[in-house]
Amino acid sequence: MLKQLTFYILLLLILAMGCASDAAHKDPKALLLKSIERSGGQYFLNSHITFNVKDLNYSIYRKDIINNFEVTREVDTTKYKATYKNGSEAYFINGIEQEETFYSKRFIEAKLAGFVYIFSIPFVFDHNSVILDQLEDVTIGKTNYHTLHVSFKPLLDDPENEFYLYINTESFLVDFFTEKYDLTGERILFRKAINRRQIDSIQIADQYILAPKRGDSTELKDIYKLYNNLTLEDLEKVELRNVKIKLLEVDESL
Repeated sequence: MLKQLTFYILLLLILAMGCASDAAHKDPKALLLKSIERSGGQYFLNSHITFNVKDLNYSIYRKDIINNFEVTREVDTTKYKATYKNGSEAYFINGIEQEETFYSKRFIEAKLAGFVYIFSIPFVFDHNSVILDQLEDVTIGKTNYHTLHVSFKPLLDDPENEFYLYINTESFLVDFFTEKYDLTGERILFRKAINRRQIDSIQIADQYILAPKRGDSTELKDIYKLYNNLTLEDLEKVELRNVKIKLLEVDESL
């Protein structure tokens, strides 16, 4: 009887130590930083990247604390341009700055601010306003992924944006993510990285964008299961063409 009791006590201690070990190994910030490092780290954060997506031309400049982004579109003889320079947004037609309208606001939000934010994942989540939570690993297709839940500290009138990143357990790159993000529209989206390539130490990937069918009530955390079941709706393929990267010198004093 005493031997049996001793055995069960030892078994409980081993199980408790195992659970504690699992909890200790779940460090969401460390997981994010490792994914950032594998994605390009300081090279990405100090670079000038240009590329085309369909008829849109992007320029993304980051240097230390400076962020200058712009997108242009030319239709016949008319050139439309949206810019973001360290928090200040502007919209131009043929070089002349325009007053804000519904169209200009939507162009800046969807084609510039929203697009660059998504392009800059996982880097944009290394921020004080972000809440990280590492959940249980999942399998997508035949590959295992760490799950990183991203939410944000509540601020007055801010939308409740939310992301689930699926980080490859071997490469530590974000291969898939689910988003509820106001600047990319009202629908929940599921994105898959494709045609991944490394250019000047920075990871670049195209994307397939999918979504649950309208009326689907699946929770955000379970959208990946719809992908596994082949029940998501194909929306769009985003291809980055003519990608050019110029690496900028890092200011070690900052």
